[in-house]
Amino acid sequence: MLQGQNTLVQKEENSSYQTGLELLQSQKYGAARNQFEKFAAAYPNDSKTPNAKYYAAYSALQLFNPDAEGLFENFISQYPYHTKAVSAYFDLGSFYYANKNYDKTIEYLEKSNLSNLSQDRRVEGKFKLGYAYFTKKEFEKALSNFDDIKNLESKHSAASNYYAAYIEYKKDNYDTALADLKKAENDENYKSLAPIMAASIYYKKGDFDQVISYSESILKSKTTPTGYEELYLLMAEAMYQKKDYKKALENYNQYLTVGKGKPTAEVQYRIGYAAFKVKDFATAIANFKNVAINKDSSGQAASYLLGVSYMNTSNRPFALVAFDQARKTDFNKSIKKEATFNYAKICLDLEKYDEGISILKDFIKKYPTDAHEDEAQEMLSESLANSNNPSEALAYIATIKNKTPRVNASLQKVAFHKGVELFNASKYNEAIEMFDKSLNAYSDMEVKVAANFWKGEALSVNKDYEGAVRCYSYVFQNAQKDSDYHMKARYGIGYAYYNNKMYEKALPHFKEYVALLKSEKIRPNYNDAVLRLADLYYVTKQYSEATLYCDQIISLKTIDIDYAYFQKGLILGINGKYPEAIAALEVVISKYPNSLYFDNALFQKADFELENSSYANAVAGFTKIISLHPNSGYIPYAYLKRAIAYSNLQKHSEAVADYKLILDKFANHPVAQNAILGLQEAVAASGKSENMDDVLAKYKEANPKSDALVKIEFENAKSLYNDQKYAQAIESFNNYTKTYEGNPNQQEVNYYLAESYYRLKDNINAIGAYRIVYQDVLSPYYNKAIMRLAELEFANQSYEPAIKYYKQLMAGAKNKKERCNAWLGLMESHFYLQQFDSANIYINEILNNGNATVDAENKALLYLGKIAKTQGQNDKAMDAFINTINSAKDENGAEAQYLMAEILFAQKQYKQSLETLYDLNNNFASYENWKGKSFLLMAENFIQLNEIFQAKATLNSLIEKSPSKDTVGKAKLRLGELEAKEKALEPAAIDSSNQ
Repeated sequence: MLQGQNTLVQKEENSSYQTGLELLQSQKYGAARNQFEKFAAAYPNDSKTPNAKYYAAYSALQLFNPDAEGLFENFISQYPYHTKAVSAYFDLGSFYYANKNYDKTIEYLEKSNLSNLSQDRRVEGKFKLGYAYFTKKEFEKALSNFDDIKNLESKHSAASNYYAAYIEYKKDNYDTALADLKKAENDENYKSLAPIMAASIYYKKGDFDQVISYSESILKSKTTPTGYEELYLLMAEAMYQKKDYKKALENYNQYLTVGKGKPTAEVQYRIGYAAFKVKDFATAIANFKNVAINKDSSGQAASYLLGVSYMNTSNRPFALVAFDQARKTDFNKSIKKEATFNYAKICLDLEKYDEGISILKDFIKKYPTDAHEDEAQEMLSESLANSNNPSEALAYIATIKNKTPRVNASLQKVAFHKGVELFNASKYNEAIEMFDKSLNAYSDMEVKVAANFWKGEALSVNKDYEGAVRCYSYVFQNAQKDSDYHMKARYGIGYAYYNNKMYEKALPHFKEYVALLKSEKIRPNYNDAVLRLADLYYVTKQYSEATLYCDQIISLKTIDIDYAYFQKGLILGINGKYPEAIAALEVVISKYPNSLYFDNALFQKADFELENSSYANAVAGFTKIISLHPNSGYIPYAYLKRAIAYSNLQKHSEAVADYKLILDKFANHPVAQNAILGLQEAVAASGKSENMDDVLAKYKEANPKSDALVKIEFENAKSLYNDQKYAQAIESFNNYTKTYEGNPNQQEVNYYLAESYYRLKDNINAIGAYRIVYQDVLSPYYNKAIMRLAELEFANQSYEPAIKYYKQLMAGAKNKKERCNAWLGLMESHFYLQQFDSANIYINEILNNGNATVDAENKALLYLGKIAKTQGQNDKAMDAFINTINSAKDENGAEAQYLMAEILFAQKQYKQSLETLYDLNNNFASYENWKGKSFLLMAENFIQLNEIFQAKATLNSLIEKSPSKDTVGKAKLRLGELEAKEKALEPAAIDSSNQ
């Protein structure tokens, strides 16, 4: 019975333990652990209990139970001499190896005594331990393990040889690495991996022929190595080292075709250089520009070669940016110097004379004995004359002690350009000085003719007509008859004589000018010249010819048709043809009520009626001008003439009333004296006694004898104004007004006081002072006050009030210049109020009337384009902007060029936009505001063209050079955005030659 019970217990034990083994074999680790732990707990002294505990720990490990390691540690501690204890740490290490926990792998495999394991398990343990160290980059420990087993016959020998080869390769033990690699490549698993490393080893050894032959043999074989594109790269690098740039480039291109990664900057540099050497500049550029962005020695070298490549493809603007980048880097002094010189050369080629001059000056200073010195001096001398910054050029030439003929030739051109710049800025005296400097410097006839013409223009503005005549005479005596300057000089000298009242001499020049232009399609100032001929024949009493030219103006229906009718009326009146004269004047009055000559025509018509003894008609005419134009300068004369007409009509009371009105309102006017005499005669003729004492007393009060002190103090205040001591002038004028209330100079005082505030930019007080002048309609400064008030309101962006004043100026304009200024103001004010139809009205007036002021026509063309651009009429806008630029090289032209570039950018015509901006910087470099805007837009164009190197270099240049804080701020912001985007998109780069 006892024996039967023991057998039953034994069967139960074996059943529980056997179930655990079956579950373990089925990888049901949770259930297996339960069975083994149940068995060990029930039978602690059984011979199978140590195995059960080991298998329970093993199951826990497979389940990642947190107590697994502890179970193993307990097992080893409890059964140190058990056969399972030997493999426990090995099993732990192998488990963690399989799960890629290499720290744990190392920990447990190092604890295991591999020498006590079977050879297979020992080799396996060594390999796993070596690989774990390899992943941790502990290469010496890894190599020790791989070396122990790499020559043994096992499934790990090929892998051990491969990894050992890699470590030896990294240690520069190339022969050892190759020996190991040869063993590894016999294994199918490593046959596709070994060739890349082998070729790299040959490359590292400098055996470039072997790199090429080995790589070619592999690529021709049936084997397709993993990453086989790297063989093309290695062959390319080997051929590059052998300076076989053509074949190198072929393999680089093959590498780029089949490869997936982006090559490193170093590889891209070598691709670029190989392409450069075989004159494949497009490929060179594509690679160099990616390297040139880097701020290191390779970036500097790439920038320089990029510049040379762009030069060879005739892309000088891009070359300029590349050389600029290279010259700003100090890694290689020789490259820096060459880049600087080439940068200067391209500046001059692109007509960036200001920049080129500055660079050349610095180059000559830094490298006084360089081989390029002579050429640099020649370039500098020749570029000065073409500078868009003549002030800097003049300053530099002044430092040259021995001025050669070549330098003097430059001085002649530079001084001329500076003179034109000063003329356009209305600085006529300074312009004349510059033209004189140009004329004294050299004898280039073309420049000399031009300088004489512009000097004549400046002298004419300054009313030095005799000097102007001499200059104009030189021009048309030395210029070709069909040249532009000859034509302009004829017109200019005609006006110089005309303004100097030398009418006989003016006449043949205007006649010649009209004759020369008569058959031309484009006839600038032709109508004006015809009108002047009418005037000249009139003043020289050649009335039939004068009438003939008046009729010609009338037939042409020009803007001056009203003046032609008026002039014709005067001529007919002088000849005593009063009915015809009156009829001509009536055309002005009836058809052109807004004419500048309307009040004049009213007065002359009435005066002719008076001369023709049509006294009633004369009274009606003078009454009409008094009622319609109470602010006209003819008003005092109209009262006087009407009084005379009344006297002839025996209406003595009416005559007396007009004479008294003159003495009451215009006591200090020149007509007042005639009014006294007329009053005395009218009183006497009326037969009534009239007390003249009060009238005479009032006249004497208005015309006192000169007071020396009053005059001295007024002239003193005026001299302060003329000396530009405006604050002191204001104080002096205010004191004068308080001290001498009712003084005869008050109109002039009020005007100079307002001008002083204006010059000090005290706009609030200036507006108040001008309004005082504006209230006195008889002030000789009335129109000037209106002009200033309009200008100040416009500057304050108060466009509605500005329009009111400009319209008043237009209505009361006394000459073409005032009228043109009013049109300009109205044009701009309506534009900013987006009243484009109204703005266009005044644009047409300016364009149809000619250039009454220096830049009127140019500004009108600009605004014609701006309106079209705002309304989306880009073709029309472009035409207007082109005409603006062709008209004159002033700030209007600079803005027009920029707006053209904006349109092209919006139309995605980025290259055309860039070309337009390049022209802006060449032609309008002195306008810093537009220059800064143009560089910012250039950068945007480069970004759209994916020329990031060019964009960044352009923005960096702005940051370094622009004097505008606003421009620099915008450049910094955009550069930061670019760099952030670039960093976010930066892909991983691969350089297989360094594996």
